Amino acid sequence: MLSRHASPTRRKADKAIAASRAALIEVLKMRRDPALVLWSIFLLLDPIYIFKSGLPQPGDFFAILLLPFALSGWYAPGRLSAQGARAVRALFWFVAYTVMSGLIWSMVEDAWAMNLKHGFMMSSIYYVFDMIVFLAVLVMYEKYQHRFIRLTVNLISISVLVQTLLTFVYTRESSLRSSGLFNTPNQLGYYSILTSSIILLGQRKLQLSTAQVVVGQLCSCYLALLSASKAALVSVALLVMIAAINRIKTLLATALVASFFLFIANPFESAIERSQQRIATDQSLGFFEERGYDRIVDHPEYLILGAGEGKYIRYEFTSRIKAHELHSSIGTLIFCYGFVGTLIFFNFLWQVARGGPLRRFLLLIPPASYGLTHQGLRFTLLWILLGVVVMLNDADFKERLLKKKKKRTL
Repeated sequence: MLSRHASPTRRKADKAIAASRAALIEVLKMRRDPALVLWSIFLLLDPIYIFKSGLPQPGDFFAILLLPFALSGWYAPGRLSAQGARAVRALFWFVAYTVMSGLIWSMVEDAWAMNLKHGFMMSSIYYVFDMIVFLAVLVMYEKYQHRFIRLTVNLISISVLVQTLLTFVYTRESSLRSSGLFNTPNQLGYYSILTSSIILLGQRKLQLSTAQVVVGQLCSCYLALLSASKAALVSVALLVMIAAINRIKTLLATALVASFFLFIANPFESAIERSQQRIATDQSLGFFEERGYDRIVDHPEYLILGAGEGKYIRYEFTSRIKAHELHSSIGTLIFCYGFVGTLIFFNFLWQVARGGPLRRFLLLIPPASYGLTHQGLRFTLLWILLGVVVMLNDADFKERLLKKKKKRTL
């Protein structure tokens, strides 16, 4: 028990020891629960890519093992909160639309290859998997409540720290850019944005320590610099500005630590120099053509129902990016699924953000801005981020209900 007469430093130390003891007890309890163990392994292994992009990675196998434990009995009445159920239903209709679109275009083009360059159905498989992960997140939240939110955010904090430390030992590099343990620098850049957003989302609700948030933000910024992704750097800058709105104390602490690193020879300095050099020597196509937006203009006949997400070989001689997918999430939605599919998806996003405070909505802007220049819809961590938003909004709703009940009983 903390003494009222102890010095502020001693009280802080006692609180830190008490928090560490509670975390240890939580870990010991967790090892008896297969679902939480598998969830933890999945989040820690998620940023480690061993196989070719598009194939299941080590973390995905643990996610598959997790699903039977997480989803058992999810269909029972009251298993999902009202907001969670609305979000899942909205996502189901979007995924159903992608499956229907893929099947129809596969029949029209007689294209049944299980790759996106020559077929259509692979994209639907990704979305079905991510929808099931999103559902599993919400079902596990209903079972474990606040404990599951805290575990998820803490694991993300550990994951980004481990990823950062491992880059000092090994990283995949090409020219001026690094990929960390991912296959491409853009994957590393997107991961840095999503982890930073998740940590900031949980900061207030979970009362995360300033040290944990500062370390998480510095690691995310460092990984974004390593990736030398212009979109990632812009998105991280947006997060920093939004963090100032959320909690100025954390922003100042992060800025002070970052300033210290800037004035000594260290990996931060090297990463900044490489990012600056990459931006200065960039000779890519114009934004519109480089991201594939020219396809939308060149094929207005697909604006209503979409051209289907796949068989990109169709555009090898008509698009500046040739037979590649659009490098844009919003571009993919509009071109591949038309206004109908895009509206269905945005209805899902509305159900996710519905009822949350403005500052929580603002933290979704940086990942969304990254989606203007990269296709990130199939990145599983994005769906975990959206699941975290639903969990936090539902926790707020339950707290408001509890306060109303207390007032009535007084």
